[in-house]
Amino acid sequence: MGDEPNGVAVTPDGKHVYVANFESLDVSVIDTATDTVVATVATVEPKWIAVTPDGKHVYVPNYASGTVSVIDTATNTVVATVKVAGFPLEMMAWASFRRLRASPSSPSAKLDIAFGPAPNQDSFNLHSSFTLSSTAPGLHPHRDPVTLQVGTFSITIPPDSFREQPNGSFSFAGVIGGVSLKAQIYHTGTLQYAFHAKATGASLTGTKNVVYVTIIGGDSGATSVTAKITP
Repeated sequence: MGDEPNGVAVTPDGKHVYVANFESLDVSVIDTATDTVVATVATVEPKWIAVTPDGKHVYVPNYASGTVSVIDTATNTVVATVKVAGFPLEMMAWASFRRLRASPSSPSAKLDIAFGPAPNQDSFNLHSSFTLSSTAPGLHPHRDPVTLQVGTFSITIPPDSFREQPNGSFSFAGVIGGVSLKAQIYHTGTLQYAFHAKATGASLTGTKNVVYVTIIGGDSGATSVTAKITP
């Protein structure tokens, strides 16, 4: 390797590993069949690294220069340099997000519902988990609308509402149509994810056990769950 390796990323086919070397200002490319460095790509203070899901490009944040180098994996050359704000540190969260390019299948859920004393004063707390299908359309929670249905209640979180967190999860907190909602999507294992949502000020009138739940809107998984209901 070069000096002070900071970040490691593996191509989707498992054939190459890219290592960001902070002090030597370059990226080492390892052939996993031979465990040898087959290329060294010059960058500017690379601090982390991520490979795109199609394996065609590697993105490398350059800490001091406020840029991101884009490496073409076919030629192992820098084909673009993107100017960003501040001091870019990590691309891991972005890579984790890209693994969400599939829809949830066979979800499981735990649901608590509390009916309020008046209309639009109901609340619920949903904890769900799902395993991704690799053949489904892409899911982009940071820029696409995300719809959640719980019984008779349905709410859509608008595009650009979810915020990417340092740990790779995506979260939303806000008020939509008078409903106070918190939602989070995060990675729990190989192709496994969790979706949590908590709402107050909702209208669940007419909702009875067993409750039908749809998760993640159009690229959705659906399940029926026996909820704990508080009158």
